[in-house]
Amino acid sequence: MRSVVGFMSARVYRGRLKLIIGLVLLINVIAMFTLPERLSSVALGDAAGPLLRWHGTDNAETEVRGGGLRIVVFGAPDLAMGRENGGSNTRKSWTEYLCDELRCSTHHSLVPSIEGSRPDPVLLSNSAYKDTLENLLAQEFDEKAPGLNYTYLAQQYPAPTYDDLDAQVTKFLETPPPKNAPKETVWVFNFGFWDAWLLSALPREVAEGVIDFMVLRMFQQIEVLYRNSLVDSSIAFSDFWGYVEPEVIEKLKDNQLRDVRGERETFRVIIPRVVDVSITPGWESMRPHPPPPHTRAVQMTNAAYLTNRWNEAVESHIVEWEKLPNPETNETVIMESDRAEARKRDALPNGVQSEGSKKPQNEERVADAEPLLAPFPRRKALHYDAPYFVLEAMVERQLRNADITDETGRGSRPPSDPLRFDEVWRPCSEGDLESKQRIFSDRGTDNWQAACASPENYLWETGFTLTDKATRELARLAAEEANSRLYLEEHSNVDMAAVKRSWRINLAL
Repeated sequence: MRSVVGFMSARVYRGRLKLIIGLVLLINVIAMFTLPERLSSVALGDAAGPLLRWHGTDNAETEVRGGGLRIVVFGAPDLAMGRENGGSNTRKSWTEYLCDELRCSTHHSLVPSIEGSRPDPVLLSNSAYKDTLENLLAQEFDEKAPGLNYTYLAQQYPAPTYDDLDAQVTKFLETPPPKNAPKETVWVFNFGFWDAWLLSALPREVAEGVIDFMVLRMFQQIEVLYRNSLVDSSIAFSDFWGYVEPEVIEKLKDNQLRDVRGERETFRVIIPRVVDVSITPGWESMRPHPPPPHTRAVQMTNAAYLTNRWNEAVESHIVEWEKLPNPETNETVIMESDRAEARKRDALPNGVQSEGSKKPQNEERVADAEPLLAPFPRRKALHYDAPYFVLEAMVERQLRNADITDETGRGSRPPSDPLRFDEVWRPCSEGDLESKQRIFSDRGTDNWQAACASPENYLWETGFTLTDKATRELARLAAEEANSRLYLEEHSNVDMAAVKRSWRINLAL
């Protein structure tokens, strides 16, 4: 390295241009020798792939050794998932902001990227909708009963082609696992918004069956991920027991584990409650008009009904899923031998490891380590109330317009309150009433859309997406609920010692 520096120093003095080029080359040479291996692989895309997003950390050793909290997202680009195209200013989704709030180490998204701001649905099950649509269109109808004619659906609501949940899960499980597994994972399933958009055009009794099947299918795939998470060779695996404190290993040996964070491995799932798509500005401005006697008014009532049915079905399935028994060897490909191998951990006497024997989690274990078989991860799901934020913001604006205040303080929130927006009906993309600013698309075409001067005053950015301010608040509320319901306080900004004391107090109560 010293010879390289000397070589560069002796030659770059001849000219200012050569000096600049020499300094750039010198920095690159130094970076090649000093950049941590894990950071190099992420930067070059080795084994990470385009779906992997790393959130920065000042400790390079943490990235090399793995650990931390990973967030894996399956779903559709709906109102708070952020759109990187179509003129939208929302570059980050609510799950990425959630990752920031929980201080996670990795954000892995399988959500398809959609261009443009017009409706382009991603469904939980493409085949369920496609088969239902084909069966409906294949039926003969009486021309004297035009209300039974649904042939217009093929043009206005064709079957989507983006990856559905089955395809997303398959793609994820086929991805090579990281060099070092995370300690814990939060699984997010963000579906239902566009499902209601399409299914609300179908006869209600037909759409009900599709809704029930889709929700059931979601929990079937959740269980697939749960069982794959038990195998240390799968990307779904989280090495919880490889990063616990020595005293926890001692408690495991003595069968004295407590039901608290840090001592129990948990398979965590977050499923946002679906926001009724018919309350969005895009429903009014972009919903196709069906041929009579079909009406958008009927479709609106269908959307509200189906959204409620979806949310109730998810709530019911969560209760059943959390009570599922541990996998049996004759019910799954996860064999007990695999389970034991995945959960073998070493523990020295009294849980003490000498300084000389300390090694990274995934390096060679102590030769005389005692193999242990840890309990199966408990299932825990959070049905996050996403509609609360949107509806509260809209009610707040309505009460202020009417100069009314209720007993909870609605209608009198200060300007700094995150639930206060000056405009909750028109999206920012339509521009301010006084003037409109032309923003050309990145593709260099003549397509443009208006933009408001102060996006922070708007609830909606486009007809179907929230502004960045609203998305941040949605994620912050989700993080608060996840911290308390999913035992994630350790990853929040709260003082660690204080959090652990609060656990003991809660348990005592």
